Amino acid sequence: MTREDVLPFAERLWARIERGSNGECWRWLSWHDADGYAGWRVMGAPSRRPQRLIYALERGEFDNALVIDHLCRNRWCVNPWHMEPVTGVENVLRGVGPAATHARETHCKRGHPFTEENTYPNHNGRGCRACKREKQNAPGYRARANEMRRRRRRAARTYDEPEAA
Repeated sequence: MTREDVLPFAERLWARIERGSNGECWRWLSWHDADGYAGWRVMGAPSRRPQRLIYALERGEFDNALVIDHLCRNRWCVNPWHMEPVTGVENVLRGVGPAATHARETHCKRGHPFTEENTYPNHNGRGCRACKREKQNAPGYRARANEMRRRRRRAARTYDEPEAA
């Protein structure tokens, strides 16, 4: 029988934490995944996120559909007062990645405001109507667009013709 068989679950969990003084991050001493998040494997079961377990022990259960947002921005921190259960979308938007940065932008790259009237959905998420209008009114835009349309039609015709027998 191993030591882990004898020790209760919570005691084994707390043994892997280095608690800081009041308000500081609590360092997870066991293994971390490739992204730097704390991980824990219990008796051959799939790995678990100890921050979820500790939050539930210290502050109460929360919906499994929610994710933990590290308010301190330290992925290895397991201090439950540095965490908040939020939706996945909310967690991404609170971050510093490209999606969050783009969502916080209030103006396009040419300085036009992203208002409801001036914004439309496109393949990048959203587009600026004023920029699109300026581009379409630029000299030569119609001629280039018409030329591209003719080329596409010509290319489509060559593929539609049956082969000679």
